[in-house]
Amino acid sequence: MKFDPAWKATYERDGIVHVPGLFADWADPLLAALDRVIEKSQQPGYELDRDFALAPQNPLSVSLAKGGVVVGGTMALSVVAHDPVFEDWILHSPAAELVGRVTDSGVVRYWTDACFVKHGGAEDGTPWHNDYCTWPFAGEKLPILWIALSDVGPEDAPLVTVRGSHTDPWRYYSPMSPPGLPVTSAYHAWDELMAKATSPDSIRDTWCVAKGDALLMHSKTIHSSLPRRATTPGRRVSFSTRWLGDDATWAPDPYTFPIERLLRDPLMKAGSPPPSALFPPIWSAPTPTMATATAAAAAGASAG
Repeated sequence: MKFDPAWKATYERDGIVHVPGLFADWADPLLAALDRVIEKSQQPGYELDRDFALAPQNPLSVSLAKGGVVVGGTMALSVVAHDPVFEDWILHSPAAELVGRVTDSGVVRYWTDACFVKHGGAEDGTPWHNDYCTWPFAGEKLPILWIALSDVGPEDAPLVTVRGSHTDPWRYYSPMSPPGLPVTSAYHAWDELMAKATSPDSIRDTWCVAKGDALLMHSKTIHSSLPRRATTPGRRVSFSTRWLGDDATWAPDPYTFPIERLLRDPLMKAGSPPPSALFPPIWSAPTPTMATATAAAAAGASAG
């Protein structure tokens, strides 16, 4: 991967960066793997809960829209343990390096996935939200890597993001969290998020991208998707993965989604980084060579 420093600058400023064509060679294999997993998930007796060496996964969950996969949309969660193409992509694609270099993280660990297949007809779009509000991890280096597995034009349910909305130091009390909890200084009212998303002063970017393009998005970035139009043939498919950088800590509380197998694991300690035994590093920043260190020292001495 030829890294462009402008990617990092854009991500830090806007909370999202578009990286064109980086996964063009991976798009078709990933799409075929996703289709295989969705098909297998509908077979009677298929084992949904499987171990995955690169990170603990919840059981596979596939929600088919009314009418199956013909109209509407399909959401598939925790697919990576169910086809070897996904593990190959995690280990051998530029994904982890991109995450590490854009977020300036010395270590990158894989976490989980969410895939979306949107067809014309019954798809109403995705409402405004950010993902960080319900995550049981804390940190600023917890990005979402969203990859287009089909071309996404203006009628193909493109993502829409609120520029710069990743800078909030707090979370919002999500409608997906348990009801009856108080609004606090740590969890602001969801109405505040909606007001920011819809304000006439907010800058909203609509992402029409090509198959194999990537959007790397901060997990605090407020986003939605437009509807997919009934007149548009085909489908819009995305492969969305979540990653843990070197400031990630385990931080479950009553507002976050419970991940039972992690809550039960004695290796997961509140306020501590995810353990390598459960979340092995996928990419680490290169260690400077002796020659590089010597040259840097010499440069410093001459500058002095």
